[in-house]
Amino acid sequence: MQLLDHVSIGVPDLDVARPFYDAIMTALGARKIYDRRDALDYGERCSASDTQSTCLIVYLDSSCIEENKRHWCFKAL
Repeated sequence: MQLLDHVSIGVPDLDVARPFYDAIMTALGARKIYDRRDALDYGERCSASDTQSTCLIVYLDSSCIEENKRHWCFKAL
C-alpha cells in the first residue's frame, strides 16, 4: 500500500545533513532530484500519470529543535 506522496524533514545545517542523506538515499536506490542551497530532494514526485512514486525533501530550517517523538525509518529490502 502506498501511503505517502512526500515527506519533508527540516534540518538546522544542510551541509552536515547532505552526506548522510546522500548515502542513505543512494543505498536505497533513490536518485537525487535537486540539490539547492536550501533543500535536497530524493526519489520521484507523483504526477497525474504516476501515483505510486514518493519523494523525500530535506530542507534548511533554522528554528529551534526541541525534543519530540517523531522519527523516520527507511525500509531497505
